[in-house]
Amino acid sequence: MTTAKEEDNPGAGNLSKMINTLTNICCRCGKVRVAVKTYQEVIGNSLVTTVLTTCPDHKCQVELDKQLAKEQKYRDELKVASEKRDLEAKKRKAEKQTEKN
Repeated sequence: MTTAKEEDNPGAGNLSKMINTLTNICCRCGKVRVAVKTYQEVIGNSLVTTVLTTCPDHKCQVELDKQLAKEQKYRDELKVASEKRDLEAKKRKAEKQTEKN
């Protein structure tokens, strides 16, 4: 027995596959990315599925890895600078407190 929703849209079962394919497109060349590794882990009460994907064009993936490494380095430098500013601000605040006493 089918439900009304299934009768209205017989291809609804393939919707998740279509969405998954459409969202896994290489940002550089536009090819559909290939799943390399899939694993599941339990975090708290949730089951999290992680899928690692790669571009089927090896040269494109190498360039993408370089770009991502450059962006990660930039974010890491920003984080270190932010932590340094926070530490200096805490020191200044502590110095002001000791001056008041």
